[in-house]
Amino acid sequence: MGDHFYRHPAAWNALGGSDTADDFSGTNEVNNPNAWGEAWNFSGKRSAFTATPSGFPYFGACATNPCGSDPTLGVNNPACLAAAGPVGTLGYSSLANFGCYAVGNSVLTPPAYGTYGTIGRNIFLNPNFRTWDLSVFKTFKIKERISAQFRAEFFNVLNHPVFGEIDSGHLANNDPSALGLPFGAASETPDQASGNPVLGSGSSRDVQLGLKIIF
Repeated sequence: MGDHFYRHPAAWNALGGSDTADDFSGTNEVNNPNAWGEAWNFSGKRSAFTATPSGFPYFGACATNPCGSDPTLGVNNPACLAAAGPVGTLGYSSLANFGCYAVGNSVLTPPAYGTYGTIGRNIFLNPNFRTWDLSVFKTFKIKERISAQFRAEFFNVLNHPVFGEIDSGHLANNDPSALGLPFGAASETPDQASGNPVLGSGSSRDVQLGLKIIF
């Protein structure tokens, strides 16, 4: 998935969940420009973390200690807490300081201090690309060697929203960290994300009419 996702307070590399700001392991490799950053931990079903226009639900860090019972906090999300560890562990401290992402029982949590995260590259899924195109054409004979062909072409004929994947290819500017959108947000159609709107690339319905003389 994407080139960069947004997390509070650090940025993400969408190849799998790489934190480029927080030195959980204490090795200082997060500051190495040739390194991948620090990985988080993921448990559950990968399919639950499929990019959406709104991104993945974030359960925040504690602003005070103790964290209280606010259900929007990571330490009070049962799935995040089960993955991170109980009160008093380094995993809990990390969860309290950085929050987590959770979709049902599938969770992305920060690693315990002094450890490496377990997440791999390219494990999350982009949105499905489904679109129907339709063309209709009719050829009219004018003379023995001359004919005219009328064409009507419809791209995304059902006018169904198709959101672009988040990756480092030609849609690299579809960067939720730059747009201030949540982690896992696929919020633009492919044509807009690439900065080059063209027919048949995932935009809203387009209709193209043409007349061709053949001789």
